[in-house]
Amino acid sequence: MKKLLFTLAFASLSWCAKAQLADDNTAPDFTFKDINGQTHNLYTYLNQGMYVVIDVSATRCGPCWNYHNMHVLKDLYNAHDIPGDKKAKVLFIEGDVSTTLADLQGTGGSRQGDWVTGTPYPIISPNSTPAAGETTYSSFDAGYSISFFPTLYVICPNKKVWQDTLNNVNYPWPTVPTYEWIATNRCGLAPAGLDQVEDQHPV
Repeated sequence: MKKLLFTLAFASLSWCAKAQLADDNTAPDFTFKDINGQTHNLYTYLNQGMYVVIDVSATRCGPCWNYHNMHVLKDLYNAHDIPGDKKAKVLFIEGDVSTTLADLQGTGGSRQGDWVTGTPYPIISPNSTPAAGETTYSSFDAGYSISFFPTLYVICPNKKVWQDTLNNVNYPWPTVPTYEWIATNRCGLAPAGLDQVEDQHPV
């Protein structure tokens, strides 16, 4: 209910206040299966030298839907995930355990539209009763201090989280260069074509 009220209160704004998990903290590990049955373990990706971008949204959230339709994460996926240079892993995590596959597909009762069609990156919809070895959403929620939707994080290979230019009313909606800037200036990585990105996001 708290998250719903927060989302409604800020639905007219382009962005919301920061989440509570502070920058440069260690990201808690998690293991989830996506809607296609593929398992995703955070630390496995990080140990491979990738940075991980997570979008915690809800199918009923208007600002989340607006951001989804900007295709920023789709473009980031194409540039830096499997089709690109494989420096990043992009994950969408549904933040409401009551959400159904029908909701994600845009045919259920709690939705803004079809989140699945045209989305190339994994969509994770945590179950309230996860299988053995999987993370409960409640523990993920507590570990990442998810207090509103959408909440966006970049997690570096050293397991440190960053959101300083993501969930911040002083910046516009984050774009691909925003994520690339964090990967370069916070994670110490060097994706191609970032020579001028620092000018867009001063420290």
